[in-house]
Amino acid sequence: MAATLATLASVAVRRGGRTILGPLDLSLAAGEFVGVVGPNGAGKSTLLRVLAGSERPQTGTGTLLGESLPLTRAAAHAVRRRLAYLPQRHETNPELPFTVRDVVEFGQAGLPAARQTPAAVDEALRVMELAEFGKRLYHELSGGEQQKVQLARLWVRHAELLLLDEPTAGLDPDRCERLTETVQRLAGGGRTVVMVTHDIHDLPPCCSRVLLLREGKLFAAGPPEATLTDATLSALYACRMHVRRHAGRYAAFSVGREEGRVPWNS
Repeated sequence: MAATLATLASVAVRRGGRTILGPLDLSLAAGEFVGVVGPNGAGKSTLLRVLAGSERPQTGTGTLLGESLPLTRAAAHAVRRRLAYLPQRHETNPELPFTVRDVVEFGQAGLPAARQTPAAVDEALRVMELAEFGKRLYHELSGGEQQKVQLARLWVRHAELLLLDEPTAGLDPDRCERLTETVQRLAGGGRTVVMVTHDIHDLPPCCSRVLLLREGKLFAAGPPEATLTDATLSALYACRMHVRRHAGRYAAFSVGREEGRVPWNS
C-alpha cells in the first residue's frame, strides 16, 4: 500500500466571516496525480495553500509529510525540504538580471548542502528541455518558457510532493500542450502531484484522481472516467457540458446554460 503524504479532516478556511473552503476531508497517497477542477472562487488555490502549509485552517486537523497541521516553525522547515509549490504568480524584478540557470538554482534554497549541486541544475534544465537556455535572461522569455523554467525550479528539489496552481494559465494552445507534456515528465519517478486547473484538457494522461470543487466544498471525487462526465460537469458548472476523451486526455465544451437549475447544495 502506498504511503500517505497528506491528510485533511473536517478542514475549513474562513475569511471575513465567510467559509471559502470546507469542511473538507482528503487523503493523498504517494505516486498519485490529483487534478483539482472547479469554477472561479471554488477554493482550489486555497486548498493548495493548505496542502503547502502556508494557509492555516480555522477548524479541522491534518498531517503533511508526517507533520501535524498547523505546522510549527521546525516542522515547516522540515516539510519545505520535501515539498515544492508553484503558485499562480511568480514574478521577478525585470531590473535584476537573473538568468534561467539562476532561477533554477533558487529551487535548491533550503536544501542540505549535499543536494545543492550544479549537476542537479544541469539535470533539471535537460529534463525540461532548457539546456540551451541557461544563460538567457529569465525576464526576456515568453510566458510558456518562463513556466517551464519554474517547473525546472521544482524538479531540482526532487520533492516528494509537488503542488501546481494553474501552470498553463494564460498560455496559447500550443504552449499549453508543451507544458502539459512537461508536467507529465515532472510527475515521473513516483512523485505525488496536485495540480489546479480551469481546463480539464490540461490534465495529463497520468492523472489518477480528480477533485471537483464548488463553493469551497468537495462536489465530486474519483478517477477521471468517473468524474469528468457530461452529467457531473454540467451539474458542477450549471450549464450543459459535453466531454470528449482521446488518448487519456479529456476536453469539455459548454453547449448552453441550463435555465432554472436548482442549486446543487440547496
